Amino acid sequence: FKMRTFILIGMTLLMIMLTVNFTACSDDEEDTSSYSTDIVGVWTIVCDEGWEIDDNGEKDSWKEEDADLFLKFYEDGTGTHADDQDFNPFTWSITDNKLTLNPTTSYYEKEVWNISMKDNTMTLEISGQDFYNKLTCKKK
Repeated sequence: FKMRTFILIGMTLLMIMLTVNFTACSDDEEDTSSYSTDIVGVWTIVCDEGWEIDDNGEKDSWKEEDADLFLKFYEDGTGTHADDQDFNPFTWSITDNKLTLNPTTSYYEKEVWNISMKDNTMTLEISGQDFYNKLTCKKK
């Protein structure tokens, strides 16, 4: 009788531990599945910050907080980047947490940005060996 009770208690404890472990290991990843629909609209670039290494090997850093630039994303996968004078069209796509921008008429090259979104704020980051750029955008 004592051995049977011991086994029952042991099995119960094992089941409780397994339940706790499976619950604790739930997926904590950010859900990016709605990014392709959430991005549609007009976004004001409220902060542009980063750095780049110039031709002389010097690091040039910046942080500009203004609302003169905006990004507009349409449902059909097209969009525009604009300021007061320039209007640069592009196509866009999102895979996982990567936003790919392909300019259609400007001298810019294809860019792949890391994207994160929360509420009405979007953060875009891109980096390379000699540069880093982060844009913080608010949805209008």
